[in-house]
Order: sequence, then C-alpha cells, then structure tokens
Amino acid sequence: MDKNYELELPEGYEAVQTIDAKSTKFTIVMNIAAIVIFVGVFALLCFLFRFENMWEEIFASILSYQYWLFLALLILYMIFHELLHGLAYKLLTQQKLSFGLTWSVAYCGVPHIYTYRRTSLIALLTPFVVFTIVLIIPLFILQSEISMIYCSALLALHLSGCVGDLYDSLLFLFKYKDPSTLMNDNGPTQVIYIRSHIKK
Repeated sequence: MDKNYELELPEGYEAVQTIDAKSTKFTIVMNIAAIVIFVGVFALLCFLFRFENMWEEIFASILSYQYWLFLALLILYMIFHELLHGLAYKLLTQQKLSFGLTWSVAYCGVPHIYTYRRTSLIALLTPFVVFTIVLIIPLFILQSEISMIYCSALLALHLSGCVGDLYDSLLFLFKYKDPSTLMNDNGPTQVIYIRSHIKK
C-alpha cells in the first residue's frame, strides 16, 4: 500500500467498528483502564526507585516550585500530546487538522479523509513513543527524590492517558491487520472501514 490516505471512501468498503469517546459507557471503561494503568505504573516505579519518604516529600512540596512545575508540565504534556498526533497526520497527509476538547477527551483528527492502517498506527502511536522516551530518561538523571516522584507521576499519567490511542492501535495490530483497512478520525470518534470481501 503506497498511499497514506483517501479523500473519499473507495467503493467496496464498509464500516465495521466505531470508537466513540463521547459515549458514556466507553468513557467509563477507558477511565477505569486508565486508573488501573496509572496505579500499576506508578506503584512499579515507586518500587523500582525505592522512594523512601514519598508522602512526606509530596506533602512538603505542595505549593513549592516543584509542585507548580509539575502542574505546568502536565498541562504542556496534554497540549503537546495532541500536537504530536497532528504533526504525524500533517506529515503523512498534508490535510487540514481538527483540534478540540469535549467533556471526555481532548482530540486531534483529520475528519475529511480516510487514512490507511499504517498511517493511522503512526499517528496513534507517535505521542506514546515520544513521551515514553522523553519521560523515562530524566528518571536516570534527576538527583532529588521529589523530582523523581513527580517525573514518575508524569510518566504514569502519560501512559494512562494513552489508553484510547493504545486501544485503537491494538485493534489495528490484532484485529484489522489488512493494510487496506481505512480509518476516518474526526477526533473524538474513529470509524474503521474494511473491504467487504475480506470481512469475516
């Protein structure tokens, strides 16, 4: 497949799955999964780096510069997470992007086109890969325990915040493996299309 996208849905395709982040049921399930991931990752990091006085350090740092820096970095992370989705889409399609915020999700999409499986996977996984690397590296450089705690929290929040992207990616990796699979991503909703003759 040498194309990254289609301007119109080709003949012979049909929608097989819709992922709607505006759905209350879907949002609840994803939030539960995100909480489980956050708790699991943060607990693992606390065990690996042996934070001896974690709660004392956290309470002592409230309203300190580390606390405000953590909040600022968290906000910047959320912005750059969506910008990285947009950058990947822009580089691969050169099409107009759509950014927004709903009660359940911040999003970036390309609603006027249909992206092929490879393009969709790249766009979905770019923030996950980039920020996982960016946030792991400081854990082996930082010296103060409170800085490492906040960095660990950012990493855990990042991984849990990628739950929707990872869900979509797993669908492409294990369920919709055909390279001709298309996705229309309008931001909060993704619709997956496959050729009718390969539908099981």
